[in-house]
Amino acid sequence: MPAVVLPNIDADQVSISAKLWQYPSGGVRVIGLRITIGNDPVCDAPHKIGELGIDSATLVVADQADIDEHWTETGKDRIGVISTAADDSLLRELTKRFKLRTVQNNPIRAEVIGPVSEALEREIEDYLKSIPKYANYPFLHFRVQTNNSFDRAIFMDTQWDFMPVGNDDYPLMFVCRTGRGDGIYDVYCQYAGDVPQIVSIDFIDGEGDGE
Repeated sequence: MPAVVLPNIDADQVSISAKLWQYPSGGVRVIGLRITIGNDPVCDAPHKIGELGIDSATLVVADQADIDEHWTETGKDRIGVISTAADDSLLRELTKRFKLRTVQNNPIRAEVIGPVSEALEREIEDYLKSIPKYANYPFLHFRVQTNNSFDRAIFMDTQWDFMPVGNDDYPLMFVCRTGRGDGIYDVYCQYAGDVPQIVSIDFIDGEGDGE
């Protein structure tokens, strides 16, 4: 995934504060982040250190060593996901054929209630491959989501959260939505000598309503 990596971190404590945009309805969005490294930073003016391209409307802040060691492609769950983006015909078809119990999460996604075994996953995939309109890309129509590191970040239901990097409770990563969505965002850093002290990124121009 696209990343800006900041080396030479020398601190026991890192704090994250968010600039928020509050809507009249009461909802909020993160429109900027400030990451402070250490307890009492004394530093120079901000310098642009890179651009971060985001195409998932989600930003992850984590220790690179934690990502390298704990990021996992397979989580602990086995959630069957059926696409209803076009219509609900496949949902009805699979539900009837495989005697599934399902729940509609949103207009484009339904989930099988209860874990999907590897054997059932293969049966459904083989069935989809036998149907020409699903055969080339069966995973677009049905897949098993394990809630791996990527799934947890992408499908979180809050604007920000601290969550485990891997399948254990620790270490944690900070995940947030990026303002109004995708884009290319400038990343700035303030240094004390060659040691980074404050990193900032704005997703939306303008002042928020709080931190």
